[in-house]
Amino acid sequence: MRVWKRTVPAILLFVALSHCSTCSKTPLNFAAAFGWRGYADTDLSLASLGNEYTIIFKFMLQYPRAYGAPILSDSTGGNFFVAKDYLRRSLIVNFNGNTRTFMAATLAGEVWHTVAIVRKNNELTLYHNGSEICPDDGACPMVAGGIAPTGVLRLGRAADAVTINNHDAQFYGFIDDVAVYKKALTKSEILGVSKTRLDGTEAGLFAGYTFDSVTPTGAPLPDPLKGPATFQTLTPGAVVFGDASFKALVSQARDNAFDAKLLPPPVQQTTMRLPFPSGEAWEVIQGWDGPPADSHNGAASFCWDFMLAGKPQSETEGKPIFAAAGGKVIETRNDRDSCVGAPSSYVMIEQAPLEIGAYLHFVMGSVEVNKNDVLAAGKKLAKAGDTGNAPCKAFHLHFSLHTAPESQAGTLITFPSAFSNYEVSTDSGASWSPVDRGVPKKGEWVRNP
Repeated sequence: MRVWKRTVPAILLFVALSHCSTCSKTPLNFAAAFGWRGYADTDLSLASLGNEYTIIFKFMLQYPRAYGAPILSDSTGGNFFVAKDYLRRSLIVNFNGNTRTFMAATLAGEVWHTVAIVRKNNELTLYHNGSEICPDDGACPMVAGGIAPTGVLRLGRAADAVTINNHDAQFYGFIDDVAVYKKALTKSEILGVSKTRLDGTEAGLFAGYTFDSVTPTGAPLPDPLKGPATFQTLTPGAVVFGDASFKALVSQARDNAFDAKLLPPPVQQTTMRLPFPSGEAWEVIQGWDGPPADSHNGAASFCWDFMLAGKPQSETEGKPIFAAAGGKVIETRNDRDSCVGAPSSYVMIEQAPLEIGAYLHFVMGSVEVNKNDVLAAGKKLAKAGDTGNAPCKAFHLHFSLHTAPESQAGTLITFPSAFSNYEVSTDSGASWSPVDRGVPKKGEWVRNP
């Protein structure tokens, strides 16, 4: 169970100070943090780099089995990006319109990675944690395509309308110490930079982005580190809890276990309650970002499957399901029968722009709402069933937030969200704890108070 409360920033600052024995002398360390639809544009023109340069950066990936995650990109055109691949824990690189996959870079989640890209003339060499890696097709170094990148260096998302595997793409996690050189560094030079935090004294450093207000020693930032990174989001209006992109506290030495606890919580535009009757316990039988054997990865990474807790799964059939948040019904399906396969019977509720509550697997004929109905939170929708499942008789509720209705399943993606004001049990209902806002995990029992 991961739980967030409104006081999280103050709590994390206290924990970070407690964790650091030298913090009275050493300034705090910050990184760029990214959630759904968040990104940051730097002031670095990619066209200004010419034909020979090196970019080194550090990152911690939050969801390794999700969809494409652009770490660095150009801000316009989409002719340059370095990203986690769709579903796979590997790097893909688009270099002047030529895209290659680097399976040798295994991107574990909640671990700091260092990547360096070195361009010399029209060739690109890639380093992961100090080791040179080659594209899967064996063409090493990678040869440039014919379309040069445009705009400025962007962090966290690709240029507008750029997709990976025909789906929207988003980086979730931390990016830090982006260092740019107008020369091709050697492997030993890359290792030297990778092992320390940027302080602006690195030989040949052209620009750097540390997201700190001073150097690691407390000195004023030198000119190469003064360039701005503007945090932005594509989501209009307010979101619930936090921001989609922001400067986040991390440990001084990039301690993996410690920094993983500081990864950003989900942001969404509406507050959601569990879609179950008050006091009724349900078990999470499948959570987020699962292994390949699970169905919740890739575009469907951020989904939950719930069944009635402590009972045979057959008893979930026919249980009433309610709207987690209010909104407008934009799509329903009510004609799918048990054991006939996908699609299922479902209800799609637009809670906010590009934020669609998706409820799947209802009993045929049980849907009680219609397209264009405007619902309040807590409105009864239908009865839990098994339609669309393989195998059949696996009765449960499938819930997530979508970017598009279920009829567009081939291109939509899910995105992280959280429930508010519920109770959780990790001992099969023997004891319960209140949760202000959190993400139910596989195996937990949850209920509305």
